[in-house]
Amino acid sequence: MDRNNSDTGQDNAGVGTRETSQDTDGIGLQPLTAALLECVTPAEVVEVVVGRGVSVLGAEAGLVVMVRERQSIDGQDFLEIVGARGYSEEVLASWGRFALTDTLPLSDAVREQTPLFWTSHAAMKANYPEMFRRGPTHPVKASVSLPLVVRGRALGGLHFAFPEEREEFNEADRALLQEMARQCALALDRALLLQQLEETRQRQEFLARASALLAESLDYQTTLDAIARLAVPTLCDWAAVDIVDASNEGGPLLNLAVAHVNPDEVAWVRAAQRRFPVDMTQTGQPIVRVISTGDTVFLPDIPEEILLAAAQDAEHLRLIRRLDLRSYICVPLNAHGHTLGAVTFASNRGSGRIFTPETVKLVEELGRRAAVAVDNARLYAQAQREATERREAEERFRFMANSAPVLIWTSGTDAKCDWFNKPWLSYTGRTMEQEVGDGWADGVHPDDFAHCLKTYRDSFNAHQPFTMEYRLRRSDGDYRWLLDSGVPVFDGEGSDRAFKGYIGSCVDIMEMKQGQIEREQLLADLREASLRQRRFLKEMLAGFTEGRLRLCSTEDELPTPLPPQSDPVDLTPTSLRLLRKQLEAVAEGLNFPKERLGDFLTASHEAAMNAVRHGGGGAARIHGDRDTGVVQVWVADHGPGIAEEMIHRAVEQGFTTGGFGQGFFYMQSCADRLYLLSVADAGTTVVLEMDRTPPKPRWLGEPGLP
Repeated sequence: MDRNNSDTGQDNAGVGTRETSQDTDGIGLQPLTAALLECVTPAEVVEVVVGRGVSVLGAEAGLVVMVRERQSIDGQDFLEIVGARGYSEEVLASWGRFALTDTLPLSDAVREQTPLFWTSHAAMKANYPEMFRRGPTHPVKASVSLPLVVRGRALGGLHFAFPEEREEFNEADRALLQEMARQCALALDRALLLQQLEETRQRQEFLARASALLAESLDYQTTLDAIARLAVPTLCDWAAVDIVDASNEGGPLLNLAVAHVNPDEVAWVRAAQRRFPVDMTQTGQPIVRVISTGDTVFLPDIPEEILLAAAQDAEHLRLIRRLDLRSYICVPLNAHGHTLGAVTFASNRGSGRIFTPETVKLVEELGRRAAVAVDNARLYAQAQREATERREAEERFRFMANSAPVLIWTSGTDAKCDWFNKPWLSYTGRTMEQEVGDGWADGVHPDDFAHCLKTYRDSFNAHQPFTMEYRLRRSDGDYRWLLDSGVPVFDGEGSDRAFKGYIGSCVDIMEMKQGQIEREQLLADLREASLRQRRFLKEMLAGFTEGRLRLCSTEDELPTPLPPQSDPVDLTPTSLRLLRKQLEAVAEGLNFPKERLGDFLTASHEAAMNAVRHGGGGAARIHGDRDTGVVQVWVADHGPGIAEEMIHRAVEQGFTTGGFGQGFFYMQSCADRLYLLSVADAGTTVVLEMDRTPPKPRWLGEPGLP
């Protein structure tokens, strides 16, 4: 580059004459800086820079470009114009995007993080002759190209063209331009961080809604239709779900769901897919590659050769082009080592939407959850065939319940009691046939009936645990006081769980009601009975979660800490990222599979965030053992904790010290084991454990287990 015709340097920038720059510095830069401070989005920053910057500098044209990292078909970084003033539509259309490695003024300035100043058209043309042959350009006179650099990283660049050629850019002009670029870079960096936070929040909300939809039905056709509709237009302009036909290996894929930003187009797309089903022998099609390899295909900007390779004939190519596709992502539906199908997400050129690596991460997580739902639906038929084994497991449960020293009952999803243990039947002197349904209510004292029925119905409708006292007629005709405790039962984990009914237990508290004289002894008996009842319910709950959830009463019940693998982290809103980085480093050092690390990061983040939000902070530390392949994350706070009587609500509804939420179920569903020790007014300790190798569900490995 001919440095005689351009000024360069990290500390130099310039425009106008000294008189002009001094006037601009006093009048224009301060309002420009104030306007930048009010910007909260990148678009607002760009609008201020090109809208006011051109006027402040006395330029005739200006533009802003931003670096787009690895968002092209060859995986190279490029620059994209995101705002301009004073340029013709022809120039902007020709130079909308160009490679960071190109020999162009802005590419050089951004890549080298060095401002470039050109005093004349001749100087510019002498150094960049190819630029003038490549396409239409703005009439070049004096111009300046400035990098937007924050913390050593180039976010993009500014370019301003001036109406007159210059002999030089004086020091005052350079200082003004340098300050403008600095203020713009800071404002853009701040806006990008805010945008990233908002996008993260939106991604979390989207996944939460998707999980709720996936949990609504075991029919995967219904579920995938809902997911496709949810993705459009939130994520994309067009979405489709294709499933491998298990009955026709090697045959065409089955298209099970389609959604389009224009609902009128859905019928047309379905007709086109029926006419040209995906042929698994066409290896040029991205979806075939996804099904064959189980890996995601990401095309930020679809090239012409991809369309040609995907088309089966000229008519098919015409229909593909009618979709006017721009960006494309196809993610596999992988479950248990098999690819069940694929979900396709695409944007059209009319919307201007371009997918990013962050979009890929989001849709891959959506694909993972959808794959689980599809696999669950397929396993449903298998579960029907295993009904005999499940009935045997139910008999084992009833044997255990019949041996318990408390009265136990269960109910189904219709609120009708469907089973009572032998101690209950012995206590009432009635048969199972007499008690099931609403028959048990015949023994409730008339004065207690309304309160008893209302407590049960209200709790049942809300799927909440309850405890109530009422008088029940014993076999000898006496009405005796019972303490009845019931908890809802769910099948599954997290947001995918399904309500199955209730299980409850009763203890006789008649003696407690009879007088103050015997109260102490009766209270001791009640505490012992309650302890047995809690132990029983705790064991039952552990059984329903296959041992994943461990409620701890004392620190002795927490797991033995493995060797520490990181320094302790004092939990604050700004230290959560440090904990994440530590966990990623520990997992890599212990050869922890990346496909399991994502869930563990989610669970650890939820635990740490709960400590910050509801416990006022706390401490976290990572432990692990290379030989066993186990990683532990210990999170402890000194907040108000969870009261003992609220523990079951925490388990069943995601209760935290701050309210009710889904964070607890994210932890429970994402970690292999979760230990919870919480004491009212004494804080909460959460221990998350994840194995290097996914634990095998007991019911898949042991005959006779549900």
